[in-house]
Amino acid sequence: MAAKNDWIQARADLTPDKVALVDLVGLRGRITYRRWHEDVLRTARFLRDELGVKRGDRVALLAMNSVEWLDVLFACAKLG
Repeated sequence: MAAKNDWIQARADLTPDKVALVDLVGLRGRITYRRWHEDVLRTARFLRDELGVKRGDRVALLAMNSVEWLDVLFACAKLG
């Protein structure tokens, strides 16, 4: 089960196949909560393992509004 403060995992546990996002700009199309959670986990691993981001670090992102922006936001929340 999801951690108390992990909203994206809680949604993936409760309604994994429900559409969470629709990417009208990129190539991802309809994104379910399960897939979005998997994408967030992959982004969090990248930030942690490749860039060395850890709990308490500050992360800046300069980007247009996009699904990827949301991935980074939720990944940072997972890392603390």
